Amino acid sequence: MQDNDILVSIAAIGGKKVAVCGANGYVGRNLLTGSEIVRERAGLNTILPETFDVFVHLAARIGEETDFFRYNLSLDARVFSYCRKHNKKIIYASSNNVYPLAEGCGEKETPMHGQGYYSLSKVAGETLLDALGLEYAALRIGDVFGPGQKYGNFFQAIEKAVREKGVLSLYGKGVKIRSYIYISELVRVIKFFLSNPDKISGATYNVCFDTPYSVAQIVEAVSVKADLPIKTVPFEDKSDTRTMKNDFLKSVGYRFELNIDEALGTYLRTIK
Repeated sequence: MQDNDILVSIAAIGGKKVAVCGANGYVGRNLLTGSEIVRERAGLNTILPETFDVFVHLAARIGEETDFFRYNLSLDARVFSYCRKHNKKIIYASSNNVYPLAEGCGEKETPMHGQGYYSLSKVAGETLLDALGLEYAALRIGDVFGPGQKYGNFFQAIEKAVREKGVLSLYGKGVKIRSYIYISELVRVIKFFLSNPDKISGATYNVCFDTPYSVAQIVEAVSVKADLPIKTVPFEDKSDTRTMKNDFLKSVGYRFELNIDEALGTYLRTIK
């Protein structure tokens, strides 16, 4: 990977000039919506450090091939090296996948436990942030949902059923349980740290709603709110629970605009 391959956009967000790596991804596009773009998609080695205040690193390849692990780690190392050289604070998009399958995972008490190449790349990224002594806020992001997602078969199927006034499919008993976050709330979290750069000081935050939901709970909530029938599809699903606590995020002053039920209502109104 060459430095020119690491593309960033410079934008004015929350009174700060921000460098965003991964601006064309789902989170990046939503973060930049309505913001003033100062410079778009420039190579990292052409970005002058005095043109921005905080680096928001959202870029990663999601997959379980070894090449994705190598790509993500190389990308992180180059971005972190740049931030260290120029003394820049960094907001780093990590993942709930750094946790084991367990309930109520917390930043301090639950050890990281990568279960595949993508999660291992995030474990490595967080470890590297610490090793380099950067001022960072690492966001362990829950399962994201929102309109227009290009990944995640579950919510893509929901969106299709709602738009077509069709039938919601529930595979098996829908026992998979996760901590979720709506895209607009995730953007608010990032903007919170941009507006409070003193909080970007070398800490990790779980980003999720208070209440975890199972797949069945989401399908049932959508069914009620959108007035759609549910079709149960035979499937042998097994217990699969990974949930997080968000107390640390709230302890530094973040206040959620929505809860998961309100977010689902907003989501359905947006995609109808």
